[in-house]
Amino acid sequence: MLATRPLALLALGALVLTGAACGPPPVRWVRGVADRGLEGVAVVPLLDGALPYAHVLVDGHVARAVIDTGAESTLVDTRFAEESGLRHVALDVPVHSYKEGRTARTYDTVAVVGRLELGDAWVTDLQTLVFDMAYFGEDLDMILGMDVLEAWGACFDDARRELRLFPGGTLATSLSGVFESGTEFTVWPWSAEGSRPLVAFDAGEGRGFDVLVDTGAVLSSLPRDVIEFLELEESGSSAGHDIGGANRRTTHRLARLDLGGVALKDLDVQVYDEPHGLLGYAALRNFAFVVDGPERTFAFANLPERGEDDEAPPEVPEPGDGR
Repeated sequence: MLATRPLALLALGALVLTGAACGPPPVRWVRGVADRGLEGVAVVPLLDGALPYAHVLVDGHVARAVIDTGAESTLVDTRFAEESGLRHVALDVPVHSYKEGRTARTYDTVAVVGRLELGDAWVTDLQTLVFDMAYFGEDLDMILGMDVLEAWGACFDDARRELRLFPGGTLATSLSGVFESGTEFTVWPWSAEGSRPLVAFDAGEGRGFDVLVDTGAVLSSLPRDVIEFLELEESGSSAGHDIGGANRRTTHRLARLDLGGVALKDLDVQVYDEPHGLLGYAALRNFAFVVDGPERTFAFANLPERGEDDEAPPEVPEPGDGR
C-alpha cells in the first residue's frame, strides 16, 4: 500500500469460528472491548503516508497503527505483542478470515490489550488477533479496526492530517467550526448489516452494488461483473500483498464516480472477486469524510481550497504500485 513497497492491508471479512481445540489455557475469542471512553472530541494526528497512519498507546507502549475501516477486527503484530509484554491467550476454536471466497488466514492465539488510547479516546480489554505484519513489508505494529471505532464517529481529514473521534450522531455539533462556514456533508446510510461501512451504488439500468469504505486500501476496486457491465477498458495492473497472499490485479479506468453532488474522475480501479467493491484511501483523501458507527452512516464534504503556502498531502502511489 506504500509507493515504495507494493502491498495491501487487511480488509477482514466475516470471521467464522470453526475447528478443534488448540491447547490450554484456551478461551473463546470475543470481538469487542470491556469498556471505552471519550470526552468531547479526540484529535489524533495522522502520520505521513498513503494510508491514515497514527501513533496509539497500547498498554503504555507507542504503536504505529493504520486506522482501517475495512477491518472488522483489530490485529497486532507478533513482534510488537512480544516486545510490549501483551498477554497471549490460546483460542479453543481458531478464527478464520476469508477473502474472495477462500480461507485467507487462520489465527489460533490472541493478545489481550489492557488499555488502548487514541488521543483522549480509550478502550479496555481488547482481544486482538496476532499476525506477523512483516509480511506486508513495512514497519507496522497494529491494524486498528472497526471493533474499536464502531462506538464513535470518526472524521478523516487528510488536508489537516487529523482524525477526529466524536460521540456518534453529533457530526454537526462536534465538527462545528472545524470547516469553512457553509460546508455541508452528504450523508449515506450503510447498506448492509455488520460492523463495516458498506454503501450502495448504482451502475445504471438497475444494476446496484455495494462498496466498502476501506481506509486500509490505497486503490479502489469494483466487482468483476460490474466492470464487465460498465465495459471499462484496462489501464494496467497493480502488484501487492494482502491477507490472502501476493497478487497482481488488472486495473481499469473509471471515467466518473458520482458521490452525490461530488464526482471523482479518471479513477483507476482494480478487479475484485467479491460481491462488493472497495473505495480506497487514494480516492477518499480528496474529501473530509466521516464513518459514524452508532448512526451507521458515511458522510463526506469537499476539502477547502488550498493556498500556495498550505502543506500538500503526501504522494499517493500510482496504479501499479500496490493496493
